Amino acid sequence: MNKFILSLIVAALLTVIGCSSGDSTTSDVDSSSILILHNQGGTCLDCHGPDSEKEFTSGATVYTHLNSVDSYASGYTVRLVLENTGTIIDYVPKYGTGNSHTSYEESINGFTAKVLDADGNVVNSSANNSHDTSQLNCNSCHTASGVGGAPGRITSDMSLIQEVSVNSVSLDEKVEGASLVHTVLMSGTSATNQRYSFTLGGGTADVATDYDTAVFSNGVINNGDGTITVPSGVASFIVTVVTHDDTLKEGAESFTLNVGGKAAIGTIIDNDTASITAVSSVAKYEGAGLVHTVEMSGASIFNENYTYALGGGTASYPSDYSDAQFSNNILNNGNGTITVPAGVSAFTITVPATDDAEAESTETYNLTVDGVTASGTILDNDTVVTVSVSSVSSDEKVEGVSLVHTVLLSGASATNQDYIFTFGGGTATYTTDYAAAVFSNNVINNENGTITVPAGVTTFMITVPTSDDTLDEELETYNIGVAGVIAVGTITDNDTASVTTVSSASQTEGTSLVHTVQMSFVSTTNKNYTYTLGGGTATYASDYSAAVFSNNVINNENGTITIPAAIITFTITIPTTNDTEVESTETYSLAVGGVSAVGTILDNDTAASTSFASDVMPIFVDADKGNCKSCHTTISNRTFKVGDAAYTYNNIVSNSLINTTSPDSSSILIKGNGGDGHNGGDKLSDANSITVRDWITEGGLNN
Repeated sequence: MNKFILSLIVAALLTVIGCSSGDSTTSDVDSSSILILHNQGGTCLDCHGPDSEKEFTSGATVYTHLNSVDSYASGYTVRLVLENTGTIIDYVPKYGTGNSHTSYEESINGFTAKVLDADGNVVNSSANNSHDTSQLNCNSCHTASGVGGAPGRITSDMSLIQEVSVNSVSLDEKVEGASLVHTVLMSGTSATNQRYSFTLGGGTADVATDYDTAVFSNGVINNGDGTITVPSGVASFIVTVVTHDDTLKEGAESFTLNVGGKAAIGTIIDNDTASITAVSSVAKYEGAGLVHTVEMSGASIFNENYTYALGGGTASYPSDYSDAQFSNNILNNGNGTITVPAGVSAFTITVPATDDAEAESTETYNLTVDGVTASGTILDNDTVVTVSVSSVSSDEKVEGVSLVHTVLLSGASATNQDYIFTFGGGTATYTTDYAAAVFSNNVINNENGTITVPAGVTTFMITVPTSDDTLDEELETYNIGVAGVIAVGTITDNDTASVTTVSSASQTEGTSLVHTVQMSFVSTTNKNYTYTLGGGTATYASDYSAAVFSNNVINNENGTITIPAAIITFTITIPTTNDTEVESTETYSLAVGGVSAVGTILDNDTAASTSFASDVMPIFVDADKGNCKSCHTTISNRTFKVGDAAYTYNNIVSNSLINTTSPDSSSILIKGNGGDGHNGGDKLSDANSITVRDWITEGGLNN
């Protein structure tokens, strides 16, 4: 935006009070008063006649149709503060035909305007004074040299501006997890963007814990400073507040939404109930306390009451057991209910059993909390036990096979007998490594820590099924006990993680070969496997270097590697050496756990000194380089062989040609009688022959 356009905008928006002779009015109007757009064009009287409704206001600057210079009063500054960015623009009027201002490249989209004097004080006017219609030149009145030396002041004509306010904000109520929707109705629509105060909070609900920040419709923007901006033309919009669905038992919670001074309540209704999920059954000998654990679905933020009952069964209160004792400050209200304090999600109920001297049968009672029932079993300790458990055998089986424990009793009982039964512990895991025990001879697991052995039974079997998994693991154990006699079950593993494949690889020298090793399955422990690298035609150190292993596999440098637990595949990378030697393809062998693979190294070098320009190559060269004529004339034993054909050259008069189509497979053999100038003696047999390429590379007939 150039200076001239900005000056017109400021001139159009910032107005000074019109003045008659000696008329200059200053009041304490707020510096952010709404400004009136001035209609520019024509002479003053074209628009501003003597009618009172056409009172003249001016930005105290030169319009294009006025020829006189602006002798604006010095020391004053027009300041714009943009609402959308907070940018401050100072417009400094000066003497001359134009005005200067600070650099400005942003769009004016709502602003606050002030006219400041030299001391930084705001000067403005609220009155509309009559206009001096005798003055045809604006500068004669609205400059420092005009009547009254009018310095340029902000004026507001509120009667010309439509005030748009917030009419109402609707309240809403939703169950937690749903969004609350508040509708904001405006008194009308504004021709420009408008700012309004905005707050969200208060009440019993907590932001972030119970609800999120508000979301606005229709382009309404939260400025983050306690205000929102409503775009022009918007007559209503929606404020949406998302709530959180937690697991707490709590009352209804609320927040307050305030827009432009209009408030509404948002209410969040709880959907959680902390219920009793389990009450454990217990068996103990009389004289001990039976401890029942009560588990809840969650904790409530309030104290909650639940129904409670203790009694029934064959045990009698208070002869066999006494009043229950509660943990965690649980209160027995004595009216069939208990009170669970806020924040409690589990507690215990201890029922003391009476140690009497009476020989009696096993007795039971029922314990019910909020409709969930458990049993308490009181074992008698006064009866002379004539039948006891003599032994429980241990057993060891491979996984997948059931372990069988034999229980021997001291004799047969005339009545059914109950015994304490324990099952678990050790390194094996129930359901993962073994299943529930199965009893023979009609022995019953009461699922309360006891078993019942029928009358007449002197021995029975406890069978424990085991799981056949695919994990390579150590042997695992569990403990099994009847009436305090303990035995051990040992599960032997049948899995061994073996190497199933090792991939071969081929690369040009200088590039690493990557071999992938695949295991049959994972092991639960670190395992060692045999490992070798070598053999073949490639040479360690000169053609390839030490292997690099992935997945933390370790080379123990003793012919073995260690593969960590849980690894089912890994790679072995062999770096190769990029030399300059012309050589054949080379290989090495790689073996892991008895599974072998091959690494192939391809050569990337060629004999740079030998170049064949055509399919044939002259065998003879210059006379001073060893022309065959000088040696191979009529002497019959001085012949040479090309390929499989021997040619005797007598009285050679022209150069012969050697076919070089296959210089790496065709061979040449020179025969002589010794001392014939062929660099070291006779070459009389095919064993001494060389390829055409090598022969020429080494000097050909020059040798």
